[in-house]
Amino acid sequence: MLTSPPQPPAIVLSIPAIGVRTVVRLGTGEAVLARGPGFYSGTGRPGCGCTIAIAGHRVTPVPGFDGHGPFRNLDRVRRGSVITLGTARYRVTGFRTVRPGDTSALAEVGHERLVLTTCTPPGSDTFRLEL
Repeated sequence: MLTSPPQPPAIVLSIPAIGVRTVVRLGTGEAVLARGPGFYSGTGRPGCGCTIAIAGHRVTPVPGFDGHGPFRNLDRVRRGSVITLGTARYRVTGFRTVRPGDTSALAEVGHERLVLTTCTPPGSDTFRLEL
């Protein structure tokens, strides 16, 4: 009898400031992001004590998001807002805009933190917005 490999438990991302509640998937390839946000390869999960990084679309339609992506309004989240990932809570400390090849936000910083990324400006992949 064939059995499927065990699946990791679903981890729900909640961004109340912009009304987002969605499951985060493994990986950031186009096939993954077409279904919702995905964890960057090699980054952690809640409780790891390390950097946790998630990418998501802004304008590319994703099922369940009314013809846009889950991170459509990521730029409207403000410093001090709370984001939850599973049962862990993270407070937004700021934003920055970087070139697509800049992966410095994925670096370890000696404590657990959550980094969310999306393309910016909306409809363009010229830069990445990170919070």
